[in-house]
Amino acid sequence: MKKLLLHIGPHKTASTYVQSNLVANAARLREKGVCYPRTMLVKPGHHEVVTRLSEPGTDAFDPLLKEVAPYETVVLSTENFTRLEPEQIETLLGLFDGYDIHVLFYYRDFHMLWPSHWQETIKQGGHETWPEYLIKAMGFTEAVFARHLRPHIVLDRWVSALGRDRVHIFPYAAIGPGPLEALAPVCELISVDTGALDPFAADRNASYPPARVEAIRVLNERAAAAGRRPGTDLRRRYMRRAERLEASDLFAELSAHFEAHARKSILRRSDPYLDFMSSRILDAYADLMMCPPPPAAAGDQKVVRFLDAAHRLPNPIADELVARLMPEDDAD
Repeated sequence: MKKLLLHIGPHKTASTYVQSNLVANAARLREKGVCYPRTMLVKPGHHEVVTRLSEPGTDAFDPLLKEVAPYETVVLSTENFTRLEPEQIETLLGLFDGYDIHVLFYYRDFHMLWPSHWQETIKQGGHETWPEYLIKAMGFTEAVFARHLRPHIVLDRWVSALGRDRVHIFPYAAIGPGPLEALAPVCELISVDTGALDPFAADRNASYPPARVEAIRVLNERAAAAGRRPGTDLRRRYMRRAERLEASDLFAELSAHFEAHARKSILRRSDPYLDFMSSRILDAYADLMMCPPPPAAAGDQKVVRFLDAAHRLPNPIADELVARLMPEDDAD
């Protein structure tokens, strides 16, 4: 029986790094009967698959099915699989009727996941402050929140569709330091030795310094107030000029203001609320873990530094930042 592995992320669990290595090793994998399809690939993940599942009909999948037909094993990877509704999951599984279908989900503890995801929302054009984000993440608002930060919802849907024996969870904290360690769970499930693959030299989406995060957040906030949707444009523009900008007097003023009015948020795995959230997942899905989660180390914590809302970035600094990076015609 042919096999399909759906790597569903979620976001902020080395998914892009895993996908980049699968793309880089696509030819080697094909030699071993494993297809990481080019069709519907929005490098490096199969994000178009989810887009097409939101549209009526399945004819759009014919090129994908044709490409994978000669292979015994297929791997599809996109973090957006976590967004699928039950009927969309059913449609996807129906496209691969006759395959032995398995799902891989990387579980990351909330005290590490939330700060990483907050910073990613800023990189993607968001402008929520850390306290605003945290209140939403903890479920204390009516706002709809990213589903992948509610792992039980995602896992329940896939378990309901496939059964517990076909859903696999790998603890993010168990990923070793080696260049292909993040890919090891995928390789295990498709019976490929990681030693047969070449590591792709790619960073795991490194975190930004706090003052840079605030600068980009303010740019996004100003863009939103002007009726624009910055997406990643402002962040990319900033990063192209980061070396020069962050050596400027303007950034020195920004950093000095940030340091003078920075607040600190400390998230610990052992905090009662976070311990409850994590235990809820680990207890409910212990039998799906590919290996035991590493025990929480003493002092295991994540520190988030953010600007006190009572001391927003002064207008002259923010105005100059906007003038340099967000001109009126929005030209680069």
